[in-house]
Amino acid sequence: MSKRDFEKSLLEAVDEALSSLGEFLKQETYRHLEESFNIPKREIPYKIEAFTSGIEEILGSEAEYLEVMVLQKLYEKVGESFERNKSKESSFTEDVKRARGLLYRGLVNSVQGGLAVFHLENVEDPSSFRLIAANSAAAKMAGDAAERILGKTISEVYPQISKAETPRILEVVRSGKAKNLTEFRVGSEGVAERYSVAAFPLSNDCIGLVFKNLIEGKRSEREAQGSQAQLEDVAASMGEWRWEPDTQWRQFYSGRSRARERWVQRQITHEPRHAEYLSLRGRECLESGDLPRAREFLHQAEEQYREYNMSEEAFENASLRIKAYSLGEKPSLQEYFRVAEEYFQRYTDFSMHEYFVQNLATYCQWKGYKYGEEGKFDDARASYAQAEEIFLMLNRWENALFNSSRRAFTHKSENHMDQYARTAEAFFEKYKRLSENRYYKEIRAHYYSQKASESSDSSRSVELLIAAEKLFLEINQRQMAFENACRRIDLCWIGLSSDDEQSTKRCFEATERFFEVYQDFSEHEGFRRRLAKYYLSQARVLATQLKKFLR
Repeated sequence: MSKRDFEKSLLEAVDEALSSLGEFLKQETYRHLEESFNIPKREIPYKIEAFTSGIEEILGSEAEYLEVMVLQKLYEKVGESFERNKSKESSFTEDVKRARGLLYRGLVNSVQGGLAVFHLENVEDPSSFRLIAANSAAAKMAGDAAERILGKTISEVYPQISKAETPRILEVVRSGKAKNLTEFRVGSEGVAERYSVAAFPLSNDCIGLVFKNLIEGKRSEREAQGSQAQLEDVAASMGEWRWEPDTQWRQFYSGRSRARERWVQRQITHEPRHAEYLSLRGRECLESGDLPRAREFLHQAEEQYREYNMSEEAFENASLRIKAYSLGEKPSLQEYFRVAEEYFQRYTDFSMHEYFVQNLATYCQWKGYKYGEEGKFDDARASYAQAEEIFLMLNRWENALFNSSRRAFTHKSENHMDQYARTAEAFFEKYKRLSENRYYKEIRAHYYSQKASESSDSSRSVELLIAAEKLFLEINQRQMAFENACRRIDLCWIGLSSDDEQSTKRCFEATERFFEVYQDFSEHEGFRRRLAKYYLSQARVLATQLKKFLR
């Protein structure tokens, strides 16, 4: 299980345990927690002590049964079995914290140097870091066994780290960036060893403190450089090697990505650890926007996880790989469809998983686009409708709205304007709470423009064209706004009598505003034609006024 998912797993354990009470009692418990104790469901993992108090008050004697069930399910999710220690009393909150520590047990034991993991209990309190895991080397530096120092603060475990360092450690959590801290000596005079300590961010508001023997560190560094003949070209370009752990403490790496990549690929070549590295690199590329490399790394990770029969991990990486196709402006559709269809066929066992369903919705969306480009409008509408339905099921209303809007446009593309109008009206009613969405405004703008063409009342047509133009400007579709503005100006002058001075004045003012707003279209034929007409109209008005004067 990914360490970053601890809070999610805890919430799932609570939900599964409450489900044993029946759906009605479960929902009533959630409601009571939120209304009486100010603990919304999503905040339970972050208010576990308050949750414990609330459950004990709501359920009374039944609370202990529920707590044990939550712990059993939670420990199962972190790969352990829960057994309450009968020799000493431990609270529900302490057992939850112990489960968090178990996530890092394999991690800290795999590191040769000293590594201690602390969890930040309160993000506003720099002194609330509590130890949840430590390897033997880190415990030895604290002068006690690991199990006896769990739950203690940094200053209690390592008094050598001054309180002045605590705000810097808190900044590691907030910034997600590692920081070098202090140096200190361990041992008696004459045999004391000098250590440096650095803090590195881990998931779940945790940090790792890594202790490095400065003398041993330099010797190891020289040995590493001397033994890696194949990295000499990289080393020459870098100068001095600087080895640090990454934010998930997967491995040690060099300060330069090329050296890091080659070092780690050499070091981690077997067991699931290499797949973890590939997965990590894929996620990093996904976050940085390097989508081709993200897909490559995630595909390699997927294949290795499949070799180890780790189907869930393989599925997760495959899902992220599919997502990496859809994040670009427009994927290579032929490649995307091939990969996506293989994914859906390969992972049918996960068809109810959120990742699978999300990717299916996106797949249907791109299918709709492809069919629309090919002029297969019935197929396009069916695909867009399926995507809309899935996104609504996922409660992703804006994605659903987008697909509904594209479905409406297929009628416009076929020039079936009556059907477009009916579809648009149903769309407005369904998504009216998202009326500020740009795609909602786009459909409404085209709808107004179409209704203006159908209206026999020129005044009503002008009103509709003004509304359409305004919406097109709001969504930065100036070409469409300009076209509707041209139609509006033409309607102003149709049937205008030169004797109607007030109407003539309004038309001149509207036309002048048109030229001012759309100056960037000054080379457009429509702009120049209306400008010529404007000057001609001015000349006619002046001629009419001159005739009146001469009389």
